[in-house]
Amino acid sequence: MLSVLHVLSSLELGGAERFVVELAQFQRKEKLDAQILCLGSESNFLVSEVRNRKIPLTISEIGFNRFKRYIQILSIVRQFDAVHIHSRGSLRFISPLLPFFFRTKVIYTRHGLDPQNSVTLKLLYSVLRPFIHYITFVTKTGHDVFVKNHHWNNSKLLVIHNGIHVSDDYSKGSKHAAKNTIRFGSVGRMIALKGQSILLDATVKTLQSIKGSDEHKFVVNFFGSGPLETLLKEQSKTIGKDVITFFGEKSDLDEIYECIDVLVVASSSEGLSMVIIEAMARGIPVIATEVGGNPSLVYDGITGILIPYGCSKSMAEAMTKLIYHIDYIEKYGLAAQELIRSKFTLQQTHLAYLECYKTKNSPRYDDRS
Repeated sequence: MLSVLHVLSSLELGGAERFVVELAQFQRKEKLDAQILCLGSESNFLVSEVRNRKIPLTISEIGFNRFKRYIQILSIVRQFDAVHIHSRGSLRFISPLLPFFFRTKVIYTRHGLDPQNSVTLKLLYSVLRPFIHYITFVTKTGHDVFVKNHHWNNSKLLVIHNGIHVSDDYSKGSKHAAKNTIRFGSVGRMIALKGQSILLDATVKTLQSIKGSDEHKFVVNFFGSGPLETLLKEQSKTIGKDVITFFGEKSDLDEIYECIDVLVVASSSEGLSMVIIEAMARGIPVIATEVGGNPSLVYDGITGILIPYGCSKSMAEAMTKLIYHIDYIEKYGLAAQELIRSKFTLQQTHLAYLECYKTKNSPRYDDRS
């Protein structure tokens, strides 16, 4: 049985972390011995979920003696055919150990678009090049950013999209909880990069555009938490509790998306957003900023609406359009679901990574072509 160890900096709630949990569970169903090594702590949000899913989990606690942690990690890694690293933080932490992994294949997946072009990181990637078999990217954009800043053998660099299990239970298209009331939703950590304050600004503009209409109504539901949560709640007070609701962090994805008719993603940067994939798999269309990997998922006028980052006016126009044309929500939602079913399934992702785990290449081969 092929064995793979997924390494994460933490199991806090985030798109990459949720993806790894889903991937590990899927791989176990496909008869791989997939396990997770978390470099965070027992208190991380997703720890209980991983254990509930019966995915073997080792936590190398922050704050423990570094040398003892290295001995622990080395003893674990040597039991696996492949180590799959999913964050820059975990790569940096275990980098001194990579020369000692010997027969264990090393795959590093970059989930974001950060160029990581500081002198320190360029040196790190240069030093680690002989010990990493593949670097994978969830978008072509991420691949191109890396190639621009680092000089690696192209045969080691692969684009493998994130995927999701599309349940047969998912309904076709978006469902509305209340007639004539459209539920827009935001799902994600409340940090500046995610742009939730822009959505609040757009909400004000949307209310102004439909003012006086009793027939057309909408609400905005926020899921997540983070350092900007208090400021966002303060900003929302001028809008009203009848329009804005903050639900906090929730791990049950079905519970989240049952409260959303249209997902709104206002981020300044995205890799391949798991939130967008999760929503579209459920037949929920998306209004998203035209950044990073978003255009790979949101086809303007087909699976949703693309808008410029930072433009609350464009966001409000998109929201108003869907409020007045509810039929577009179902039309976009059906197309969105079909796109995920055809191109972004967890089965496709699993098979692509399986090739990485099984291919017998040498990490030391490097023609820099």
